[in-house]
Amino acid sequence: MSRNGASKRKSPKGCLRVNVQLAKALKDEVVALSSRQGESVSTFLRISAEMRIRELRKKELEQELTAGYRAMAAGNRALAKEHESVDLEGWE
Repeated sequence: MSRNGASKRKSPKGCLRVNVQLAKALKDEVVALSSRQGESVSTFLRISAEMRIRELRKKELEQELTAGYRAMAAGNRALAKEHESVDLEGWE
């Protein structure tokens, strides 16, 4: 233990120590949930951050795809109109 009473545990390889501020109620909930999951608070917060990052990246990708599809819509309609006669051949 260090002079201030904190333990000197080393972070897992490749991890950096980060200081965050949480409201007491949120901190208490994080501690309780991580304990029930058998995880350390650090592991719980790391996994939570990874999940949020994946969620945001997915949302960004969906927005980019939507914008791309909308940008291509007029061209796709024109192409479909151009080939409409071929598509309808033999259906009469």
